[in-house]
Amino acid sequence: MFDLKAALNEISRYNSYISDIRREVQLYEQLYCFSASTDILNRNLTPVFSIIQKSMFISILTRISAVFDSKSFGSDNNLSLDFLEHKYREFASEALLSEFNELKGFYRKLNIKNYRNKLIAHNDLATVFGESSVSHTIKDGDIMSLLKSTHKFCINLCKCLPGGIETVLSVEPWQLKPGDDGLELLRRLQAGK
Repeated sequence: MFDLKAALNEISRYNSYISDIRREVQLYEQLYCFSASTDILNRNLTPVFSIIQKSMFISILTRISAVFDSKSFGSDNNLSLDFLEHKYREFASEALLSEFNELKGFYRKLNIKNYRNKLIAHNDLATVFGESSVSHTIKDGDIMSLLKSTHKFCINLCKCLPGGIETVLSVEPWQLKPGDDGLELLRRLQAGK
């Protein structure tokens, strides 16, 4: 028997992960993707901010890999896009299944999983020493676009569920508030406070 409350709880929790990653991406972009920002960081503890940049990038790629992971690992289910699509496929429209395939295709095109596996998770010897190579194809805005589209998929999935259209999906605001974000950190660095 279909349990709408459990389904919405799973989708809401998944969307919460997406929102959390979006905030991290927003902060990363504010700190490291604009020349004005990098100018400020380069004048203030450059080695420290380089470590933070690398850590944030690894975190973002690892977390994106997790939310796009396979539906299960052995007998353990993963709360991933594949899991949601598989579990609720019977309720999904053709348009929603097409949206799922486009999302998976976009994720594969960015080559995040292979990059993460070779250089972050496993330190592939041949890749580390340059005998083989791997790179991602992420460009400005790609990660945020992927995450926005994934959020939209979750909303559309809720609309397909029996009784789901009448229920509001609980989602945390994804944006950092002005004054509590990377731009505020940069302002304080520049002001010396």
